[in-house]
Amino acid sequence: MTKIISATQLKGGTGKSTITANLAGYLAMTGKTVLIIDADGPTQYTAYSWTALFSQSGLKEADKVTAVKVLTTDELIAVLQENDGKFDFILIDSPPRMAEIMRAIIFVSDLSLIPFNVTGPDIWALDDMIELLNEVKEAKPDTNLKLVINGLKDKANAWQTRSLVLKTFDLPYIQTSLYEYDTYQAVIGKGLHAAGYRIHKPKEQFTQFAKEVLAAIN
Repeated sequence: MTKIISATQLKGGTGKSTITANLAGYLAMTGKTVLIIDADGPTQYTAYSWTALFSQSGLKEADKVTAVKVLTTDELIAVLQENDGKFDFILIDSPPRMAEIMRAIIFVSDLSLIPFNVTGPDIWALDDMIELLNEVKEAKPDTNLKLVINGLKDKANAWQTRSLVLKTFDLPYIQTSLYEYDTYQAVIGKGLHAAGYRIHKPKEQFTQFAKEVLAAIN
């Protein structure tokens, strides 16, 4: 049965596309087939572009990932219906500031990851995101949501802010925070992925993160 994981955030620049691409690479490396639905357009489509580079990377897992682009909720539903059961996982990269399609993405997902950076603007934006999540949860009480702390600096004040945010918003979260490693973004431009890259710390961290993500839907 196909599992659907989405990366959703009303605020841009929180790492949705980077997490989507790196997670797709990890899943492929473990033998899973993956369809990326890139709804983060019409000007970005980072995850879709990464898939094109990944297919040329020479990695043995590269043929396990496919990507399509969508712009509307109707296109999203059509792609989901057409591909249900054809892939082990469908990963959806959502657009910022488009509440209508984001509601639909969260509604159809087995797990929605909500990345945020430990900065003032990202924390303030969480209020609007949580309001949207509550709307979805009214229609679908068993909605599976997990905050993802992304771009975390290894400094005491950053960890204090992280703890405060998790306490304030009281939402479930992935225990492994993603540090501000350049590798996470750099590998995307090379058509590679962190879990299969040579740099040890981000490789180990993202592998642990991905395992927790999978445990959250099993």
